[in-house]
Amino acid sequence: MIDLTQVMKAITTIGNPLVLLSLIIVFFLVLHLKKKDMRVAALALGGGLVLEQILKFSIQRQRPDHPVIKAIGYSFPSGHAMMSMIFFGLIMYLFSHSIRSKAYRILFIMANCLLILLIGISRVYLGVHYITDVIGGFIIGLVWLLTSIKIVKHLRKKSNN
Repeated sequence: MIDLTQVMKAITTIGNPLVLLSLIIVFFLVLHLKKKDMRVAALALGGGLVLEQILKFSIQRQRPDHPVIKAIGYSFPSGHAMMSMIFFGLIMYLFSHSIRSKAYRILFIMANCLLILLIGISRVYLGVHYITDVIGGFIIGLVWLLTSIKIVKHLRKKSNN
């Protein structure tokens, strides 16, 4: 029989910001991504971590009582939700265009979206966040990712002129 709590603990580990940062470093080392891609990743992930901390310390929302696992710091926004949105959104942005098959591209995008969703669900299931922390993390993460992409595109366009 599957222990749902153990599954959720494993899923939440994937969304740990340090795990995600490690994964992006591995992607860049293994795949030798372009300099422009590294700029987007650095701004999106690095800026996301800074933004998350600024928001947590500005809002100072306490975590729910009686969590299943121990979590430190403030509750809003969910760093796991925010950083998974940024990371897996970045993965979709960087790699989906290189998948030639439309069916595989859709599957790739759906798998990444499912991971983002499952990480958010795991945080609520494990009792370390309210649903609003997770939704807020998703929204802030998406807005920051899109802003980061726009900034890097603008800077690249400006430097080409």
